Amino acid sequence: MTSMGRFKRSCVYGIAVVVASTVSVFILVALGSKADGQNSGTGVFDIASYVLGFPLLLGWIVSTGIFGPLGSCATPTQILGVFLTPVIGIPIDACLIFAVWEVFHRKASRGLQSGSVLHIR
Repeated sequence: MTSMGRFKRSCVYGIAVVVASTVSVFILVALGSKADGQNSGTGVFDIASYVLGFPLLLGWIVSTGIFGPLGSCATPTQILGVFLTPVIGIPIDACLIFAVWEVFHRKASRGLQSGSVLHIR
């Protein structure tokens, strides 16, 4: 597979990971808010939403750096930054997936190329 093919697949994988992470975090937050009235403290839903929301972390860091953190008196710009987190996270995750894939591909291809290979005919 060429570098361009790996980049295209990395973009598709980045989109899939960020969409799945966003949907799972929304579902867990909704379920956690319903269960939060029954008990207090950090629950299973909070921990699971942190783990499943990990692909959104880099997008969240960039969006809060640009738009500011979401506080109790949030401005519309800060709220927009929260909703742009998945949009910002897609290219970041796609580039990260591509970079890791390229590193492993180059290591594997370097290990296979050898100048002292015996060719038997």
